[in-house]
Amino acid sequence: MRAVTYLRLQALIGWGLLTVAVSVAMAFWTGLPGAFRWGLPLILSAITIGTALVEPPIRYRLFWYAISPAEVDLRNGWLILRRTVVPMNRVQHLTVSQGPLAVRFKLAKISIHTAAGEITLEPLDHAEAEELRIRIAALAGLSDDV
Repeated sequence: MRAVTYLRLQALIGWGLLTVAVSVAMAFWTGLPGAFRWGLPLILSAITIGTALVEPPIRYRLFWYAISPAEVDLRNGWLILRRTVVPMNRVQHLTVSQGPLAVRFKLAKISIHTAAGEITLEPLDHAEAEELRIRIAALAGLSDDV
């Protein structure tokens, strides 16, 4: 449940900042008709609330990953589902990171970097992310010189 609340707050912050910026811009842009000046911020407010309420539980429910000695298999997304398979021998390095909001919810994300790009497993419990980092590093033959 922490993860869904975290995703909801992330959506509220992101869409909320956009809504506030557009609302301020529309309030000072006097050349526009009143319906457009106030209609756009209202539409963005509805999108913000809808996105924060509807998308996070669906996104979390559809998130799935599996780690095997041969590969990392990931399914994520909510409107468009993506499935990504990365062979272990293609993993170059791993990153576990937390933003201020994730720290508050004791969550983290693990980024798996390859020459072709990066895949991200998020949101994970912080302890689980660290365990996954250690496991994937061992399976991929990465050294931990720290």
